Amino acid sequence: MRTQIRIPGDAPLDARDVQASVVARVKSLEAEIQRMSELLASMQGEEGDDERKGRVISDAAWKCKKCSSLLGFYDVATDVLRIRYKEHSAYIRVGQGGFVQLICRGCGDINTQEYQTPEEVEDAQRRAPSTRRAPK
Repeated sequence: MRTQIRIPGDAPLDARDVQASVVARVKSLEAEIQRMSELLASMQGEEGDDERKGRVISDAAWKCKKCSSLLGFYDVATDVLRIRYKEHSAYIRVGQGGFVQLICRGCGDINTQEYQTPEEVEDAQRRAPSTRRAPK
């Protein structure tokens, strides 16, 4: 059998009082979280975030020609090829006449990517036959 010990000056708690107390505490915690989030955002500096928000990601995936495994990404805007394997990363920028060779981890095939200047890419696109059909 349980016995209740009354402390002088304490009134029995009403369920509505407990609920109101919990709701008030949750609201104060939410306000504190919001304040801390704003403080953290101001400390990190949102200038870099604004730059990234306006930039469209135009990276092209480099895949193995034999098994289509992902080998890396080519950032068209900065002209940089990114390759990553586990904790090792390589950022490669080659000049005119340069090339990058990478052995596929999946099938072992040697993949070669030759550097092309933007002018050479435009020329190749102009010379390539169109895949569109003429309207009938």
